Amino acid sequence: GTGEVVSAPSTINGNGLGLLLNEGTSQATIRNFQNDLRLMKATKSGGALSAGLFTSWMKVRGLAWGYTMVTEVRDLPRRIDIEYLDATSGASLGAGTYQGMRQASTAGGYRNNRTTHKDVAPYLNAEQAWGNWTFDGGLRHETKKESISTAVLRSNYNLNAPGQNNPALRNTVYGSGAFYPMDYNIAATVWTGAANYKFSDRFSAYGRIVNAYRMSSTDDLLTQARARNPDPGPTNHIHQAESGVKYSTKKFSIFASVIGSQLTNQLFAGQIAQPDGSIVATNFYRDTDGVSVELEAFYTPVKPLTFHFVGTQQKVKFASEASVTGLDSAGKFIAVGIKGNRPARIPKTFFTSSAVYKFPEQSWGRVSTNIDWEYVGQRVGDEANRTSLPAYSQFALGVNLKSGRYSWRLQVQNLLDKVGFTEGDPRTALLIGDPNAAYLNARTIGPRSIVGSVSYSF
Repeated sequence: GTGEVVSAPSTINGNGLGLLLNEGTSQATIRNFQNDLRLMKATKSGGALSAGLFTSWMKVRGLAWGYTMVTEVRDLPRRIDIEYLDATSGASLGAGTYQGMRQASTAGGYRNNRTTHKDVAPYLNAEQAWGNWTFDGGLRHETKKESISTAVLRSNYNLNAPGQNNPALRNTVYGSGAFYPMDYNIAATVWTGAANYKFSDRFSAYGRIVNAYRMSSTDDLLTQARARNPDPGPTNHIHQAESGVKYSTKKFSIFASVIGSQLTNQLFAGQIAQPDGSIVATNFYRDTDGVSVELEAFYTPVKPLTFHFVGTQQKVKFASEASVTGLDSAGKFIAVGIKGNRPARIPKTFFTSSAVYKFPEQSWGRVSTNIDWEYVGQRVGDEANRTSLPAYSQFALGVNLKSGRYSWRLQVQNLLDKVGFTEGDPRTALLIGDPNAAYLNARTIGPRSIVGSVSYSF
């Protein structure tokens, strides 16, 4: 540190507060080859057939380190070092941190992984038109084989110099030189079918059903491998039905749909803080049900001006019998059932609205301007639904110049410099929040910022 004393707030942050946070550094090397071979044929009866084979080979080497830091509580905070003093004599008893670190290389942040996986997915799709009707259907079967090697951790490395005993440098976590090898094999099938009826050139309606999946990702499998668990975990199955209408004129177009979905074994992953301050990666599997109404519209009152709106009103809830545990305001251990609760981070209402005006083209190019409005509704801050985050909105203003193959763009994000919270504390309050807490940790949207870019089209 600089030698400034935390107990003299004027030299540090004006309030004497400190914050314990986790900082991570990661790097990865990825080699990937993909190929999608597809055969297509149009039929004389107005249909089309396509058959294909998707293959992918990927090899990844990943390294990561995590550190627990102590910082000030203010804008642009600095790291803080803590020194323990004898209450009577004031003599130094030793440091409690090292260059702002409370713990160097934590168990939750260290990673040394190698993985190779192969995906093979044959698929078939058919489309047929009969009069005003159009039908389509598809089938895909995927197999995934993944071999993982993850480092065995050791937590007894002491990085202190001879004669030193800083607790931040004791029991640091790095690999032992040994690795856990694990092999995982997963397979799943998806199918879909849809029908569209054209009432007129301007109006049509459609319906679709989907039975799909989400396989365990490499991160999911790494969590299993580190626990020496040969089970890859459940495959997330998705059952969905939707129906909608489309209407368009020269100046106005609208697309509206109603969607119902059921998701089983949906993954909710979290980096959860432990009582000792360490961070542990944890996976939770939940079932969810959802119903939503989606609307998209375009309106062009005059040729240079276009308005665009897209929004969703939805109701999503946990459908599985599950409980979350944590501490209440009095520090008492409690368990809360979450069936019927809303998942965190998901608003009931959100939409974006924009207007774009294109000025007449000149010899040096064409200028266009845009203004965008984004609204995100109220969300819950934890799975127990004990805390909530207020709705927020923000505006953006931009100007674009298109000249030949060049495009210059300038955009002001969060034009009015509004404050908005994207989610609650994902480390300590993802499962059970405290509605009586003096404050709520939350992640915020970015402040007002100006972004410029230049692009060239070949």
